[in-house]
Amino acid sequence: MKIHHLNCGSLCPSRGHKILRAIPEEIVCHCLLIETAHQLILVDTGLGLQDLREPRSLGPMSYLLGVQADTSLSAYEQVKKLGFSSADVTDLVMTHLDLDHAGGIPDFRMARVHVAGTELTAAKSRKNFRFRERYRTHHIAGDVKWQTFDSSKGEAWNGFNLVQELAGLPPEILLVGLPGHTPGHCGVVVQSGESWIMHAGDAYYDERDLGTASEQPLWTKAFARLVHTDHPEAIKTKTALANLKNDPKIQLFCSHDPKEFQAALTT
Repeated sequence: MKIHHLNCGSLCPSRGHKILRAIPEEIVCHCLLIETAHQLILVDTGLGLQDLREPRSLGPMSYLLGVQADTSLSAYEQVKKLGFSSADVTDLVMTHLDLDHAGGIPDFRMARVHVAGTELTAAKSRKNFRFRERYRTHHIAGDVKWQTFDSSKGEAWNGFNLVQELAGLPPEILLVGLPGHTPGHCGVVVQSGESWIMHAGDAYYDERDLGTASEQPLWTKAFARLVHTDHPEAIKTKTALANLKNDPKIQLFCSHDPKEFQAALTT
């Protein structure tokens, strides 16, 4: 099994940075491409080709997040650079369906898309303004090969009790329920030899979020209040993840911290 770390979208909230220097100048969209003997698996898809060609398709969030119109960052183009085609990607494993994670789903129509059932239901419901802005219909419309699972069930793993294998995927790839950010938000754990890597999605935004309250950046606290659907539950999830921070056998990272992404490239 070979794991590639990809940045599938550059978010540059420069206006916010000029107002409040604590906001980073660049935020990444950290995805994984996993090669096995018979499968090619993407963990999250970042921003898709359509959105990178025309960021306005993302609505007001494209302005808020500072989406950079660069199609070379798409998972589609990065998969090609690694010598594969989009048709070679057999499976997409989604931490959740927010626009900066699910934008590439239309670029891989041949792939099965694994997502929590509650997350897919929420994305299709578009029941309120928050849901309509975070979930974009063109990401989930059409003939998508959905493979849903129940993120409220699972076995125990390193203090988490919502861990399960996904049908049709290698047993080294596990889903971990990480509730709070969205109705079906999950993390993805991949066993690599005696160690593990854990993609925590948007359970946190900056590695300092896993420290003490005084260490946590103001911007991540404010943003979490804005976007988490269940903030108390999200805090519980983050606290549980903090317990893994110093485990030498687990490489933990979130979706958007550029420092964590650069560290992953060098390990």
